[in-house]
Amino acid sequence: GYNVLICQSNESVDKEIANTQTLISSRVDGIIASRTKHTEDFKHFRNIINSRIPLVFFDRTCHGLNADKVIIDDYKAAYEATEYLIGTGCKDLIHFSGPENLKISAKRMWGFRDALKKHNLPYDESLVIKADSFLEGKKETEKLINAKRLPQGIFAVNDMTAAGAINALKGNNLKIPEDISVIGFTNGLISTITDPPMTTVEQNGYLMGYQAAELLLKRIEQIDTPYI
Repeated sequence: GYNVLICQSNESVDKEIANTQTLISSRVDGIIASRTKHTEDFKHFRNIINSRIPLVFFDRTCHGLNADKVIIDDYKAAYEATEYLIGTGCKDLIHFSGPENLKISAKRMWGFRDALKKHNLPYDESLVIKADSFLEGKKETEKLINAKRLPQGIFAVNDMTAAGAINALKGNNLKIPEDISVIGFTNGLISTITDPPMTTVEQNGYLMGYQAAELLLKRIEQIDTPYI
């Protein structure tokens, strides 16, 4: 029985701020949000809470804000993804990481690091390369190819980055997984249309969204219930 408004920031902090102001002004009953990768000042989200509008974060959250959150265990998922690559025989691995200010990026990097250490494989900061888009994944992979530093496996922070890596590898006549293994993170549409189909971590965005909506409806119906 609710009307649904969808606002897309396209990773623009200014658009995100404008969207939240519009929603507050529209006196919405509740908000589900995933912040941009560049958001560092959470004042606009704090304004939502101060306006007594129920707020539920999903995937990307804001540290220090008293709001409900629906997330997956990014550390464990990254740890297991790295172990999977090691189990296929990959000993020389590189991680394409997201922005350091995002907790999900940090946790995925920590999972990668700790899996290497558990299996007594060398780890240093050079094995973590900032790349969290298709273009960055492609560019950084081409750099590795040109420098003759191509690893046995790449664990990417998301599927778009993994797809960029696959595009660069195929453009250089390298075969996956014969020459190098690649694993992504999300299991969205992009993972089904790459050639070959991408190995990826199941994030289950549908279930995450469903639970976020259930939490929000609960908060709306119990508006005076304090956050736990």
